[in-house]
Amino acid sequence: MFGNQLKTVFGSVMPNPVKTESGETVDAIFGAKSVYDRIVNSAFIIGTTNSLLKTISKRVVDIYRK
Repeated sequence: MFGNQLKTVFGSVMPNPVKTESGETVDAIFGAKSVYDRIVNSAFIIGTTNSLLKTISKRVVDIYRK
């Protein structure tokens, strides 16, 4: 997920997605320079919050199913 509200630029879109050590799929590189240039943190907050909520929801489901 990308924060497009500031018209940021994607660094590249990968034709062959790769996996991180934790198993997450990476299929694009986000150009954060334009966010830093505008001194607005909402794109970083959205990205961090979405990742955190995704991880928490998986753990909650695991606990619920026990």
